[in-house]
Order: sequence, then structure tokens, then C-alpha cells
Amino acid sequence: MAHRLADRLKRIQASQTSASSLVQSLGSGQYQSSAKALPAGRSLSGLSQWSLISDSLYQFTSSFSLEFPSEFDPSPLLLPSLSLALSLARHLPKPLEPIGRERLVFIDLETTGLSTGAGTLAFAFGAGSFLPSGEFSIRQLFLSDYAGEAAFLREILGILRDESVLVSYNGAAFDIGILRSRCILNGMRFPETAHIDLLRVSRRLWARPAGGASLGILEDRVLGQGRSGDIPGSQAPERYFEFLKSGAGEIILPILDHHRRDILSLPALMGKALSLFDQPLLPCFVDGSRLGLCLAALGRPEAELLLKKTLCGELPQAGASFAFRGARCFSRVEAAHILYRLYKKEGRWSEAAAALEAALPIFPLKLEPTDTSFSLRPLPSWAKPQAFYVELSKLYEHRLRAYPVALSWARLALEYELGEPEKQKIQARIDRILGKIKNR
Repeated sequence: MAHRLADRLKRIQASQTSASSLVQSLGSGQYQSSAKALPAGRSLSGLSQWSLISDSLYQFTSSFSLEFPSEFDPSPLLLPSLSLALSLARHLPKPLEPIGRERLVFIDLETTGLSTGAGTLAFAFGAGSFLPSGEFSIRQLFLSDYAGEAAFLREILGILRDESVLVSYNGAAFDIGILRSRCILNGMRFPETAHIDLLRVSRRLWARPAGGASLGILEDRVLGQGRSGDIPGSQAPERYFEFLKSGAGEIILPILDHHRRDILSLPALMGKALSLFDQPLLPCFVDGSRLGLCLAALGRPEAELLLKKTLCGELPQAGASFAFRGARCFSRVEAAHILYRLYKKEGRWSEAAAALEAALPIFPLKLEPTDTSFSLRPLPSWAKPQAFYVELSKLYEHRLRAYPVALSWARLALEYELGEPEKQKIQARIDRILGKIKNR
């Protein structure tokens, strides 16, 4: 044991020395990958198909046939928070340049923990990219001992060029931070590349109808590619530590297979999202209100019709598994509220009132125990019938000048349990409307 520890310390010292000599070349972003095959027969048990390319560093390459557009508009994937989406509809960002698929690098890590602190180490890195032939190639790197981390990071930096566009799933919050911190600790510069995190757009499009936004859930309910015989990624740290103790590749191989499947799912999920934005009115499994809001933020004319379809419940339900009925009803009510806001901005007052009125039969919104991703959050204040009644009263009083109708909506709002300040505001509205009716 002591002899093995001494060997590790010597390798760590050697790797740190070589890392310091690379700082200048890495700073210029010109470093080239140094991967080369070493003599055969040095593979770990269970990893016979993996090539040893450096001390404690293994590599495996696989190829797949995938359909993916040769180039695409990245704008729908890069929208900011949806709370800003409608304001963006007034000041649309400049169109982005199309991105060719050869620039994309789909990345994923397996790590020793879920923290992004300095104590978390990445032991597996995968990068998927499209070849000129259209074939999708995945290159995986596996760090079999801590001493090889410098070489591990150098190989990664040889893949991630400044002109690359990285694609990840939750990489903005995790993978990129891990890689950047490990590079800093090893005296290396992590490139400043463009990045598309698919988690954000996936949450918008599918989290509510699918009942969650984990990659496994979306593979099953969006891609129709549920995994069989797979192990959860949460086992990665434990299995890696067991591997370090025993050196048995059979322990870590299921994690590396899981890792490869994660990477393979990324272009499939991204292609699905791009197809929804390309043809949003086709029948599809999607959260219609959120897709409609994204389209409105992009200034797309299909937004209104999609929101109307969602409000009327015309989107497919994907069988009994679709929300999670409470979430589906909420999506319909949200579509009505978005239409109301869009019509108000355009001065289409009658249509704004009609959108709110169409949603009233959907109430009350009852969430079921299975609506776990949803029921733990309180409903927003606008998603309650009394809020709709108040807005209708405002429209009929101030814009449509139909005072008796405005009065009836205000009185309906007053029937609900309200706080005293809110009651006083509605009562004041009722008194004002009565005065207007009397003075006509």
C-alpha cells in the first residue's frame, strides 16, 4: 500500500511539472491533443476495448448514425428567462448567425461528487461531434488515477477550441464550472466558448407534461427511448472510489456506458427542440403555453394560434401519463393569460376579454398527488379565478365601457376569500362602476 502511494505521489509531481511548462501555450489557445496509442496489453481488466493513451488515461471512440440539421438558428435555444419573454417581443434581439453542426461539441462529465467546489474531480469526459460525413462520433476519456489529471485536462483542452459551440445538459451550472476550476488548479486556461445548455429549453418545453426534466424522463417520454439495463448516474462517485481501491474495470464500465448514453441523447433532444420551433403547429408532445410564449418572444406569427390551441385543449395528451392533469389545466390557463397580455399590448380589447373568459370553465385548478413537480409550488396570483374576474372588470370598465358587465365580474371576484386590502380595492371598484352606471 505504501509503495503504491509513493508511486502515485511521484506521478503527481511529474504531471505538475509538465503542466507548468504548458501554461504559455495553453494561454494562446494553440495546444494540440497529444493522444497516441501505447503498447498493447496495458488495458485494465474489463476495459479491454479502451486504449491507454497516457499514464492513467484511457480513451474510447464510438460512432452512430443520427439525423440532425446541417445548420440551424440557435435563437430559440438561447432565450433568457420567460419572465422577460414578452418584453423581448417589443425589442427583439438581432437574429443570430446560423450555426453549422460541425461546430457543435456535445459534452458531459462523470465526477466524484455533485459539488462544484475544488474537492470535486471529473474522472470521465465525453465529447460528441458531427463528422463531415454526418456521422456522430463520441470520444470518451477515463481517468484511472488522480496522477493523470493534468494529461486528462490537456486532452480535453485539445477538443474544446475557442470556435467550438459547447452543448450540455445542466453544464452551465455544473460541468463548465468543474472543468474551469480543475484547469485553474492545474495552471491551465479554459477556453471561452459559446455554450448552449439544453436544460433550460427542455424545462420550458417538457417539464410539466412529462412530470420532470431529468434526462432519463425526457428520453422516455419525449424521445421514446427508455433505457433498459442502465444504472443511475448517482452511483458514479461510489463506483469510481471502489475502482480506485480494486483496479477492477468491471466496476466502472457500467458508469462509462451510462455516460455514453447521456451524450448520445443530447443531439437527439436538441434536434427535437429545434423541430418544435421549426414547425410548432404540428401535433406534438409539448407544453403549449411555454412554447407559445417563446414564439411570442421571437416575434413568430404562429404564437397566437398555438396559444389558442393550447387554451382549447387541442394539444395531444400522450395518454394517461400526461400530467399530470393538473399541470395540463394550468398550461391552458397560462395560455389564456399570455394571450390576454399580448392582446392588451396590441389594443385588441375584445379579444383580451374573450381569452380570459375562455379559461374560466377550467377553474378550479386541482393538482393531484402525482403532480410532484408542480404541487409543491403555490399557484401564482394571476392563476386564480378572482384575478381573472378583476382583470375582466377592468377591461369592461375602462376599455369596452360596458359598465353592467364590469360590475358583474367585480361582484364575482368579491365572493372569494380575499385579504382586507384586496376586498377594499374591489369594493371601491364596484362603487365607482355603480356611480358610472347611475350617471349615464
